[in-house]
Amino acid sequence: MEIGEEVAVSEFVSEELHNEKTCPWHEIGDAHSQKMLLQNPDDDAVGGMAATDGGVLGRKMKAAKNLEPAADKVSLLFKKGEVVTYGTVKRPKLIQTYAEDKEEEEYPLQYAPHHLIPGNESLKGSSVVPFMGDDNCIADYLPDKGGPAMSSYIKKGYSIGYDVNAAENGEWLPSPYALSNCNEWPADLGLKYLKKRKDDVLGEETEAFKPAYVAAAIEASGGRQFHMRHKPYSDKARAILQSIGERLAVMATESCSIAMESKAENEDRFAPPLGLTARLNSLSESLRGLLTKSVWRPPLYTDSLTQDYADEMVGIGKFTRSKAKGSVTRIL
Repeated sequence: MEIGEEVAVSEFVSEELHNEKTCPWHEIGDAHSQKMLLQNPDDDAVGGMAATDGGVLGRKMKAAKNLEPAADKVSLLFKKGEVVTYGTVKRPKLIQTYAEDKEEEEYPLQYAPHHLIPGNESLKGSSVVPFMGDDNCIADYLPDKGGPAMSSYIKKGYSIGYDVNAAENGEWLPSPYALSNCNEWPADLGLKYLKKRKDDVLGEETEAFKPAYVAAAIEASGGRQFHMRHKPYSDKARAILQSIGERLAVMATESCSIAMESKAENEDRFAPPLGLTARLNSLSESLRGLLTKSVWRPPLYTDSLTQDYADEMVGIGKFTRSKAKGSVTRIL
């Protein structure tokens, strides 16, 4: 495994203002009028947890024969300890404790359906959204209240037919859900309580269980990143989408004759760039490779524990740092 150089937006969007080979207005396709569906499951949210069946994304991946890896257990040199109560009398909370042990114990492993282009943290409100459909189509992907004003650049009744929950935008990644669904994944607040009020050693060993589980899960899955909270990943994906949207605006108004000729009279509304769905799917495929293949690149980590694991593997010489870029396809 290699930890390559930091991902740059310019790898996905070139400085070239227009290229017929990548311009989405030059690709022939069928126009749609479907409304963009909300992300499901909403795994971007803090504390977000995929449905047992993986939600809409998971079901679509399974239908497309993209199935979870076979490994459903990991073995660790940890044993379960007592369940400790903390919090208040009215709102008690529980934390499962763990202790290091000389004998291995098995723990279940569950996979999460990861949106390669996150719908809420990356796509929603980005400058690419106005080019994805008319005002009705993009209604659920406008900025939240208080954000910048945004409206569609596409003629009424049309869209590119993009689905954030399509199988092309998903991948199965190892997760803590098999434990967190049973309240057996140690929460940060519980760990703080253990260290301050209960027992430093108990707290430290319970905390050490988490990176041990992450490492075992990554290795059992064949080198897929561990999935939980991934704000830096989402921010980088959003930056790429922003750049794509900015380039589409230039194409529509200055550099693509097909787009400019499609402009409606007296308003900035254009025919939908029907090749955009394929370009976004190409972005998803590049991101998939950087999460599941032999080159990982910051900041595209799907949890801080994955980054900690990568740093540790480099430190002990199991992974190397390099200028490798993996398989990245230019979008525009």
